[in-house]
Amino acid sequence: MGTIASITVDQELADFVQKKVDDGRYGSVSEVVEEALRLFKQSEEESLEAIRTAIEEGEASGEPQPFDADEFLKEMHVKYRA
Repeated sequence: MGTIASITVDQELADFVQKKVDDGRYGSVSEVVEEALRLFKQSEEESLEAIRTAIEEGEASGEPQPFDADEFLKEMHVKYRA
């Protein structure tokens, strides 16, 4: 058995959670909250992993190259001029 915690949510969330229990998808409010927290944790972990991967890819791509923003904008205006 886990830790007992008390949470307060707004009525919209309370109704949503209760509907999931009433629909039979979950056996209790606790099961709904546990599933929500599992999904939140998974999402956070996936986001962090994506950031770590992007950083590694950036570092592996080599030294930064000079970038002239004004020149880039000029090229884009010429390229996409209607």
